[in-house]
Amino acid sequence: MQTFGTVLQLSGSVITLGGLLYAWHVASGYLKQLREATRNRWTQLSNSLASFGRQTPPGSVGASLPVTATTTADMTLKRAGTVEERLERLENEPNMSSQLARLTSTLRDEIDTAITAERDESNAIRLKDIYPALFGIVVSMAGLVCQLAG
Repeated sequence: MQTFGTVLQLSGSVITLGGLLYAWHVASGYLKQLREATRNRWTQLSNSLASFGRQTPPGSVGASLPVTATTTADMTLKRAGTVEERLERLENEPNMSSQLARLTSTLRDEIDTAITAERDESNAIRLKDIYPALFGIVVSMAGLVCQLAG
């Protein structure tokens, strides 16, 4: 029974170490950076191999056609006019202050909602990453109990 308890303790320690290393990698973002770097290298390699095969053979002919496009637009500038005219237009603009206040309060609500959602998601992810380490500790404790009982 003591041998079984020792094996349980050692396996629990290994599981705990693995769980803590996994949680560290997830928190540090090292695995994501490594995956992105590998993906970027693979893309560069495949692009360079593809462009190597697409070189134009000698004696090929290229052509280009010049294209000219014209557009017209009519608009009135709100900034046109003297300073007094511009101030008068701003003062006579209906509901400018109420629109600005409504936009400000809506923006604050969206920011608060995003911060709360990010905080909740971050805490849930951290807790989920620690579960393997907690399982390893439980296995180690079971091994200790088996050692003491034997």
